Amino acid sequence: MENKSYVDKYQITKIPLFNRETGLPEPVIVTREEQPSTLQTAIQLFTQDYDRIGAGSLYDTRSHVKLASLWTDNDGIAASKFKGIGTALVRQVCKESVNLGHEGQVSVTAHNCKQGSVGGSPTPFYFKLGFRFWLPQNNKRMEDYLSGVVKDLPQDLNVGLMTLEGKNALDLLG
Repeated sequence: MENKSYVDKYQITKIPLFNRETGLPEPVIVTREEQPSTLQTAIQLFTQDYDRIGAGSLYDTRSHVKLASLWTDNDGIAASKFKGIGTALVRQVCKESVNLGHEGQVSVTAHNCKQGSVGGSPTPFYFKLGFRFWLPQNNKRMEDYLSGVVKDLPQDLNVGLMTLEGKNALDLLG
């Protein structure tokens, strides 16, 4: 309950996420806090018991939103209790971009900072959400990997500068 006062102060909405333990959707609390000292905005997700299960930070570049960090409760080590934490966080960041007048455009430098992560590179996750590499040939190579044409993710696609824009951003927002 240590997060209750924070959640009460910064809650903006609730969204349903699939609870793997119960097999049912469960409301999750979304918070938003502007952090003037870093010029960033923090988006966080909490359970109804006020346990933090995900967080992201972003900043406005004046032309788009830059996703500076993304964290989920499993850190890529094991399955989380909830399915869709990362997607929900990216969707909230995309909404922030729309609210700032950037039409949902978001950029991210995708990399995994956690040693020992079984999830590996986050680039396939972002690609499935609609992000694309700045180099068009890398998008084709990622499509080949995701479709099974190529067995292993090419090493140089483990990290990358990726953007979400236009129709892909609108599709993510539904």
